[in-house]
Amino acid sequence: MTFLALAYIAGTFLGSLAGAFFVMTHIGFWVGIGFLIGTTLSVYLSVIFSIIVCNTVSFVFLKITAQEVVDYLNEIST
Repeated sequence: MTFLALAYIAGTFLGSLAGAFFVMTHIGFWVGIGFLIGTTLSVYLSVIFSIIVCNTVSFVFLKITAQEVVDYLNEIST
C-alpha cells in the first residue's frame, strides 16, 4: 500500500512538473511558475478539506472521534 501511495505521489508530482514545463515553454516562465504553485496549493487545500469533512461527518453523524476513525480504518485495511 505504501508503494502505491508513493508511486501516485511521484506520478502526480511529475505530471505537475511536466504541465508546468509545457506552460513555461508555450506561454511564459512566470505563468508556468504560477501553474506549479496553483497545482500544489490545490492539492494541499483538497487534502485539508477532505480531512475536515471526514472528521465532521464522523463526529456529527457517527458520534466517534477522529482517532476512532483512524483505528477502524487501520483495522479493516490489514
